[in-house]
Amino acid sequence: MNLNDRDRTDLLNFVNDMRSYVALGDFEAQNLSSAGDMNKLRWDCGLESLAEQVIADCPENPPLEYPTNGVNYRFYGRNTSFFKLRNSLRAAVLEWTSIEDMIWSTSNLFDGNPASRDAANAILYFV
Repeated sequence: MNLNDRDRTDLLNFVNDMRSYVALGDFEAQNLSSAGDMNKLRWDCGLESLAEQVIADCPENPPLEYPTNGVNYRFYGRNTSFFKLRNSLRAAVLEWTSIEDMIWSTSNLFDGNPASRDAANAILYFV
């Protein structure tokens, strides 16, 4: 995927806007508390390069996790809609926001519920 600086800025702003909703306690999820200190993310071209290497062969299954970076993987196959393919990064981020449709654990920890795994990864890896 060839990203230009505008793509990077647009995507980063999109993710940081969603993080801001969480940080301010405005995200519509039950039991998800606001954040006391959530910094904005910065783009890392090294991680972008690593992601490009991981998806070069278009593996259907997620790669192994890296010890220093979280991985939240989405596979879009042959039957994927044109919108998701054309806007795959934005579509993946939108999928991560599905937490609003579930009840978050009152302990504020991932409780093993498979339905909340992606949301937990998004929070852990984007925080």
